Parts: sequence; C-alpha cells; structure tokens
Amino acid sequence: MIGVILTGHGNFATGMESAAQLIVGKKENLVAVDFKPGSSDTDLKSELEKAFDKLASCSHIVVLTDLMGGTPFKTSAMLSVEHKNSTVTYGANLPMVLELCMSMADPINDIEDFIDKTIQIGKEQINKFVFDKVQGSNNEDEGI
Repeated sequence: MIGVILTGHGNFATGMESAAQLIVGKKENLVAVDFKPGSSDTDLKSELEKAFDKLASCSHIVVLTDLMGGTPFKTSAMLSVEHKNSTVTYGANLPMVLELCMSMADPINDIEDFIDKTIQIGKEQINKFVFDKVQGSNNEDEGI
C-alpha cells in the first residue's frame, strides 16, 4: 500500500486534500502538510516528519509538492534521503492526487514506472479550452 504526502505553500496541500475528498472520499494514507505564513523551515520539517511517521507502514511514500526549489520541496527532498521508500515530486496537480488516491490499495510492482505514469497523467491534464462553433448551426449551445 502506498502513502501520499501533499505539501506546498499556503493552503495548497489541504486545498488539494479537500478537493480529492469531494471526488474519491477520505483516504487514510493521504496526509496534507501546509507551509503557512509565519511557519519556519523547522516547523515544516517537524510536520513532514510526523507525516512520514504516520505513513511508516506503507510500502512506498509519494510526496507531492507544489513547485521545485521551494521550501516544501527542499525539506521533503532532504527527508526522503532518510526515508528510502519515498519519492518526491513537484508540480503537483489534482489529477495526480486523484490517480494516487485511486491506486493506494493496489499492489504496485514497479513504483518508478507507476510514479512516471502519475506524472504523465498530471501533464496530460494541462491544456486550454478552445470554443469551436459548429459550422452551419444556429444553436448557440453547440460547440462545447
């Protein structure tokens, strides 16, 4: 079973957790750690260590961070050295969180391949909406 730690600036982590819960329900092996204004690097490290401890029974822990180079990413990366069964990612989005949540209980044979697929899902869900009106139609609702 995998565990997931969400972390990022402000309420990024708890916001993603809340959105995921609306879609897939509460997941016990999902822990959100916010890096709130006024928190220090030491505060964040302590909260992330608690999250790793909570997920200690998981075969692998995937840490999703908001962006590369930020304090949540750097702190998670440093902790991942101590926790050999963990992988830190950055640029997290909701489709990635949902993929991990829906796969938490599944046996995973190749964790690196699974994480790569999760990242690919996140990339595929980034695009823009382009309205394309259907030619020859007078119906304003068509095209979506």
